[in-house]
Amino acid sequence: MNFCSSCGNPLLETVPRNDDRRRHVFSGYGTVHYQNPKIVTGCLPVWDNLVLLCRRAIEPMRTGTIAPHGDGYRFDAGPDDQLKAP
Repeated sequence: MNFCSSCGNPLLETVPRNDDRRRHVFSGYGTVHYQNPKIVTGCLPVWDNLVLLCRRAIEPMRTGTIAPHGDGYRFDAGPDDQLKAP
């Protein structure tokens, strides 16, 4: 990837802030261009007017909070072809 898909300016390959991998970044406004993005699912569970959030245990942003989610690699198709958590 050589150029920003939004404005066409050249990209730099660098490690963005709060990340641990080299990525293609447009330094003009800090947009990170991820290669081969994966499909991610998420939910926002609410109980008694409270929202459930999870505390991250891995980098990037270890100990930050995030809504429960998963990517396609962490789900298995069941016997009825429905997705389920492992």
